[in-house]
Order: sequence, then structure tokens, then C-alpha cells
Amino acid sequence: MPTISIPYTFSPGTTISSSQVNADYTALLTALNGATLDFVNINMTDTRAATTQSWAARVSGDSNARIAMNTSLGLQGGPGNAAMDVQFSRSAADTWLLAKVGGAAAILDMAGSRIIHTSSIVSNGGRAYGITGAPFQDTTSGGVGTFFYGPDGRNNTITLQDTGTNQLTTQIFAQISQSVTLADGMYDFYVKTASSTTISGSTTVWGGINTPPARGTDILGRLTKSGDAGALLVAVFRVVSNLTYDYQGFRRICNLYNPVPKAIGVGPSNIGASGAAYPTAVGGGAEFLAPFANNTGSFLYAGHVVAQHSLANGIAGLGIALNSVVTPINTAQYQAYANNASSSITLPVQVLGAAAGVNTLTGFLGVVAGGGTTTNSNYYTAGIIQT
Repeated sequence: MPTISIPYTFSPGTTISSSQVNADYTALLTALNGATLDFVNINMTDTRAATTQSWAARVSGDSNARIAMNTSLGLQGGPGNAAMDVQFSRSAADTWLLAKVGGAAAILDMAGSRIIHTSSIVSNGGRAYGITGAPFQDTTSGGVGTFFYGPDGRNNTITLQDTGTNQLTTQIFAQISQSVTLADGMYDFYVKTASSTTISGSTTVWGGINTPPARGTDILGRLTKSGDAGALLVAVFRVVSNLTYDYQGFRRICNLYNPVPKAIGVGPSNIGASGAAYPTAVGGGAEFLAPFANNTGSFLYAGHVVAQHSLANGIAGLGIALNSVVTPINTAQYQAYANNASSSITLPVQVLGAAAGVNTLTGFLGVVAGGGTTTNSNYYTAGIIQT
């Protein structure tokens, strides 16, 4: 800051002339009017200790400031009748942080305004899959002892919560693997940041085939591991004899994010039971997972069931069953036939429901009109699900 000079100084007991006093005032006025002092050379930097309030403003009648600048906490705001509750400050290199006073997550209300020139705020480009490097490829019918979680080929970023700052961080990531050398059952699969470019995975076993574990949520309300908001739930898988499967017969890996349509079906398979009555499912079937239905939505199976037979008395009924559903979800699941002697019957099926857990899709026959057996009848099912 430049020094302001005045032409005259005075000592006690000396005579002061008006012209000298006027000359001093003229020098000060000249400086204040801009010849010497302006916004460029006035230094208003507050060099006091951290957390010191530098300036503040309040409305007449307020007991507290509504806006203030703090030496280390940045720009702060409050209601005017209580302490400051939100702040905007620098948290790291090249980083602005909006937070509550104290560090917890705050809310930015855009009031319908747009944000431009920015990358995606929330991202998840990952999928769980059974073949390394192939996020959409089926496994063989023999299953796999390891599955993978990695970029789906379109996006290699994921947004996870930083449990240290309780803020969201979008980072890049690469494929990781998960062994299924585990006890038989259903498992949640979570991913968490390990570094700025890597993630790690973990699992939690279900309490039963239709009983998911307790879960938490992150600041966006997404499902996470209980007690760890940084571990995002991304998939559920089923283990049988240290193997899991993802092919037409068994869809035992289910993605919460980035699901794709996949075929599901089985057959031909012998029905077997004599006089089986709807809605009891008999025979084998294809299995698929709908583990998120009890938390976040429903599943859709669209396809058909076909029965072939050579029975004189014909087929009394045809349909599908889901092992967590005791009665039909809708009437399209079952169709009665009165002594139908056709050698092949097809039932279109569209099942939309909210059944929890693993669901076994099974084609079956109802009671054969007039008695008889179903041992020489076969069926197959085929359709599409999202997984």
C-alpha cells in the first residue's frame, strides 16, 4: 500500500496557518478521491488467526449475521436468528466444498436453474459378470468359481461416497474379481473406493433365499452395506457348490445398475408328476434372480411356456410358477384346457410382480381331465428378463 504524504506537520506551541492546514487536507482528499488510493492498492487482507470472522452482514432486528466471511472456513450463511449453518470453502487443491458448518453434507438448491459445462454428477458404469473382460457374455452351463465387476465398455467411472468427508466422489475404476468359494446361499456384493483409480469389493450373506441382510443408504438414498455408506450395493449373486452361473438356464448374477435383457429358458424336460394340480409347480425349471424387488422395484418376465404331449385325455392346464409366489401374479400365468388333445399347446406369459429374492421359473401341467398320467409330456420355457 503506498504512503500518503502531507506537506506540513505541526508541533505543540507553534503557530499554524490556515494555508498549511488546507494544504494538508488537500493532500488527503486527493488521495481518497483516487489519485493515490483505489481498489488496486488498498490492501484489505485479514491476517488474523484461523476461524476468525473477517466481516459480516445482518438485517435490522437480527440477532446474528446472515452472511459472513471467515478467515479459514470461507463464506458462511445463517438464518439471522441463530449461528451460521452452511459454508462454501476450499477443501483441497482445485476443489470447492459446500458443507454444513462442521463438515456434514449440505444441500445446493438450484431452484430449477441449470448447471452447464460440467461432467456427470453421478455415474455408475459398472456391471457384474461371469467372464473376465466380457461384461455381457454368458458363462457356460458349468458355472464359474469367480465373477467380475468392471466397466461395461461405455463408461469407466463410478460415484461413491467418501466416508471421511461424507461427500460424493466420481472416479475411474478397473475390473476387480470376487471368488465364490463361499457357503451356499445368496449374497450382496458391494464396491468401495480403494484409491482415486481403483475400487475393492465385499460381500454380505443373506439370512435365507428370500431374506436380504440389513442395508444402509448413502446421501443419494442408494442402497449400501449396513454401517458403511461408502460401500455401494451393485449386485446380488447366488452360490451353489462354490459356483455361480449366468446363462440361459441359471441367471444367478443380478445387477442393480446397467441391467441388460437376457434370455431365460429351459427344456425340453419331463413333467413327471401324475395328476399335478395348479398352482403346484412340478418338474425342473430355469432360475433367475429378482433380489431388489423388495427394496427398489419389480421385475418383468416376458415369454411363453410350451407343453407337448401324447395323452388321449389331453391337457387340463398350463402355466408357470415363481417359488416366492403362492398364487398367480396375474391371470395370464395360467390357462385351463378342457380335454385338449392337441400335440402342442403354447401359453403366452408376461409376469410383472414384486416377489422378493430368487425366483424359479417352472412350466407345469394341471390336472389331466378324466385322469391319466403326465409322464410322457414335455415342456420348455423361454423368455427375456433384465439382469
